Amino acid sequence: MEASGRPDRLALLVGAIVAALLVLSVVSLTVIRTNRSPAPRGNQIAGSCNVQGSGNACIGPFDSFDGGVSVKQLSLFTVYWEGALKDLPEPPNYEYPSGHCNDWTGWMEQNKLYPMDQSWLIEARSNSTGLVAVKKIDAQIVSKRKAKPGVVIQCLYGGDFASGYSANVDTMSRKTRVAHFSETGTEFFDMPPGAVVAKGKSWEGLQFSVTSEVGYLYEGAIRISYEVDGIEKSLTIGSKRSPARWFGVREGNQRPNTTYDWDIANRKWVTNDIANADYWWG
Repeated sequence: MEASGRPDRLALLVGAIVAALLVLSVVSLTVIRTNRSPAPRGNQIAGSCNVQGSGNACIGPFDSFDGGVSVKQLSLFTVYWEGALKDLPEPPNYEYPSGHCNDWTGWMEQNKLYPMDQSWLIEARSNSTGLVAVKKIDAQIVSKRKAKPGVVIQCLYGGDFASGYSANVDTMSRKTRVAHFSETGTEFFDMPPGAVVAKGKSWEGLQFSVTSEVGYLYEGAIRISYEVDGIEKSLTIGSKRSPARWFGVREGNQRPNTTYDWDIANRKWVTNDIANADYWWG
């Protein structure tokens, strides 16, 4: 009986091993399918960004989707504090000295500091058969008031992205002036009626900033209107709960007499050496 039972036990053992392998295969396939991330699509918002809208707003990584518009904040270097320096709360520590105002975004929002040199980058990408056109940038002002005496905080300057297009959104003239830089020179045009267009599987970058009446504090939103394959869309920077803020500046004005930055080692505000500063204000 013992000899005749060995084949049965062997068969049972082989069957158990095969069954276990099948279970492992099913589990492995399930894990692979579950962990597979779907490709980004239109009307998704990913990452931390203060952007709302019906279009492809703030989807990342940008290279992973085919056709649409994205916007991101570029490095911020100069902000205005309406009040005495001694009353300005201590900022968070920063890792890199160059351009560290970006590390203070939440702190600046909480304490209502006003950017003086804020800029954004609009990225437009079309697929092989499509067309994407950025058609209008409109600064919508909710509040405007004369700034009270205060101080200017200026982070150490660092390099930033340079796109093929640069635009100035002027809230006083209600015009957006665009400069297109190329190997053959610089072309200027108004938007609208002009537009920045990407077509036939291409990418275009439009860097823009807002200028307003000097010495005033602004709150509002910035609306970007664009078209994807004939469909009108838009996205907005700022909201009622978290408005976009800026200090009114004009290009070509004189520099501030004194600016300040945070000294981590001594934990105090110190005067900046702005001899090489490239930012001008009124």
